[in-house]
Amino acid sequence: MWGNFKLNFGDTELTRVSRGLYGFHGRYLGDESTSFGEARLKVDAFAAEPGTLAAREEFRGTGGSLYYLRNQDITRGAERVTLEIRDRDSGLVLKRTQLVPSSDYEIDYLQGRVLLSAPLPSLSDDGSLVRAGGFTGMPTYLVVDYEYTPIATSLNSLAIGGRVSWWANDHVGVGVTASRQDQIGADQRLAGVDLTLRKTENTYFKGEFARSKGPGTGQLDSMDGGFNFSGRNGAVGSLLGSGPTGNANAWRLEGQADLADFDIRGGGRVSAYAQSRDAGFSAPGQYASNATRQVGAAATVPFGEKGENGELRLKADRRDERDGYNSSVLDAQYALRLSPEWKLGLGIRYDDKTGDAIITSPSLPTTQAVSGERADAAVQLEYTGSDRWSAYGFAQKTLRRTGTRLENDRLGFGGRYRVNDKLALRGELSTGDGGLAGKAGVDYQYDDRSSLYMTYVADTGRTDENLIGRGGTLVTGVRSRVGDGLTMFTEHRQATGTQPGLTHAYGVQYAPDTRWTFGVNFENGWVGAETLGATRREAIAFTTGYSSERLKYSGGLEYRKDRTTSETRTSWLLKNSFTWKVDDDSRWLGKFNWADSDSSTGVLAAAKYTEAMIGYALRPAFNDRLNLLFKYTYLYDLSSPGQVVSSGVDSSLGTVSTTGIDYQQRSHVFAIDATWDLNERWTLGGKYAWRRGDLRASRDSSAPWFKSSAELAVLRVDWKLVRNWDWMVEWRSLRARELQDRKNGWVTAAYYHVNENLKVGVGYNFTDYSDNLTDMSYRSKGWFLNVLGKF
Repeated sequence: MWGNFKLNFGDTELTRVSRGLYGFHGRYLGDESTSFGEARLKVDAFAAEPGTLAAREEFRGTGGSLYYLRNQDITRGAERVTLEIRDRDSGLVLKRTQLVPSSDYEIDYLQGRVLLSAPLPSLSDDGSLVRAGGFTGMPTYLVVDYEYTPIATSLNSLAIGGRVSWWANDHVGVGVTASRQDQIGADQRLAGVDLTLRKTENTYFKGEFARSKGPGTGQLDSMDGGFNFSGRNGAVGSLLGSGPTGNANAWRLEGQADLADFDIRGGGRVSAYAQSRDAGFSAPGQYASNATRQVGAAATVPFGEKGENGELRLKADRRDERDGYNSSVLDAQYALRLSPEWKLGLGIRYDDKTGDAIITSPSLPTTQAVSGERADAAVQLEYTGSDRWSAYGFAQKTLRRTGTRLENDRLGFGGRYRVNDKLALRGELSTGDGGLAGKAGVDYQYDDRSSLYMTYVADTGRTDENLIGRGGTLVTGVRSRVGDGLTMFTEHRQATGTQPGLTHAYGVQYAPDTRWTFGVNFENGWVGAETLGATRREAIAFTTGYSSERLKYSGGLEYRKDRTTSETRTSWLLKNSFTWKVDDDSRWLGKFNWADSDSSTGVLAAAKYTEAMIGYALRPAFNDRLNLLFKYTYLYDLSSPGQVVSSGVDSSLGTVSTTGIDYQQRSHVFAIDATWDLNERWTLGGKYAWRRGDLRASRDSSAPWFKSSAELAVLRVDWKLVRNWDWMVEWRSLRARELQDRKNGWVTAAYYHVNENLKVGVGYNFTDYSDNLTDMSYRSKGWFLNVLGKF
């Protein structure tokens, strides 16, 4: 197919590819299949010049439903939203669930806002007994892969790759994956092979080897729902000239055995893994800043029929990171059901940590690193009265500690109660070393259209996860579909501690009929400790859209003010685009985008952008001898002070040198193309394009404008040689007036008509310039492949 597609190579961990692209995607499935239901042979291939940048952002669950992406104006329909539950010791993904749009989440593409259908907690209960801080559980993340277009950047991006997987029989499978992506500051080559040996779906062994070069897709992490981000991989650093550029290898071995497959009475499961990543290895979710080695094993063994005599769980993990974080963890627990209502749990956990991140805890006299050993034991007694309610109590004691590790004694109780089908209550309260901790929650489903949620969590500081200090968070939200065309939501989040904040978000979406949609969104609040420079934000956005058979329109207006202790930035954004089908023969399209951002620090920190475009196409449906295309574009660009451009590569250091953008530009570009069929075998065509441009070598008005204009003339002849073959010759002339320079040259190509709707051509450009006057890179000389769809 040629068009929009979502790509997901998810059979491996080290060579995952997840993007939403526009281009070519091909898939071949062999006729034979295995007894497990998959095709014996599967081939995927893709190639695209997407004109977008890929982004990957990971959000730790906040207890709320609202999450803000780093970028706005993201590509519609190209996102992949995934829920991941990760092991708190190894960081490996235990469970990955892809969310379904409209059902599991809604997304505002203009604002870059994700609204989940249910709140996402920071921890997922895994049944473990020993608490690292005030609570137990595995960390929960919302992962969003998406595409976006920087509003003031000309993109030259490329994405190609493929995967082949083959099952020799039902039990042996091999796979090969390769991908290449070229985009600003994130060029990458990623390739790998994998081998799978399996007895059943639950008993298998898998090995992977991968090799990467370059930083790849930039990844950002957020702990507060998208108000603050931190970079974790080399693509972020490469924009500053410090990303990884050399080759880096990685390998991974994992296996699992279901004891029932070996006729062992009672069943159970045993699993193990080993993984190694060189410094600078980069793949989605697998970036390693330092050389990292990991190994681990786990076992779950029930005793008696269906575990009636208890269940034993064992787990061990070891992580070694050169010049980084090292840890060893042993965890064991035994659960015994005393009766249908009563359940007793016993647990013990030992861990040894070195080189941990610097943290601050109110229990520590100074800021220092977590280092040393600790062994904790816990006991928990739970009573389940019915399906409507349950209660439990627990006690925990530190048996041994060394280094800077803290005592972790804790005593507490908790429970849940479902009042009715609509209202559910849950809570936990505990005390001990580090102070009081607790959580309380209310979920109320008013009706099929409306729901309310409220969660309060006060933690002591989870030093094992490198989270700073203690604090509390209260999240409340309401979501209601008032009518068939009206949806409203609101969410409020208040946090205390070393990263306090108070944020409010409101939204209304209104669709009075099948053609019109209107939206209003508002947010305000502040995030960040005063001593670190709090960010105070106020923003309001209006959106509108219209869609009919002939006319489609979308627009938006946004105002935003961000204030810190050192800067106040005010930003405006206006977006408009339309397409109008006059009749079967002609179309109009247009857009008008305007952005203005001013800073209190002065004009050098300002950013402005204007783009206006109008285009017309005449392609008669029943007498198509004449085809006409017209386009006019106006562009004004003063780039963001945070943007940089590449100024060269230092081969000795293997880094990309970058400089700030210290100029502004404005251009008028006019182009007209026309072709005329002389007869059935000959077609004559031409193009004329003219650009009137101005450049200013400064970010303010201290430098004068100077002209930069160009003219392009193209004369083209197409000759239909035989039934399925065409040959094309173009003569091109490019003139730069101010430089008093003219370039002339030829372009030729041969095309083959695959069928009535597709033709493929191979040609050679003898010139070094493009027929697009906005592309002045002078890198177009050489061979090219051209694929055209005909409708």
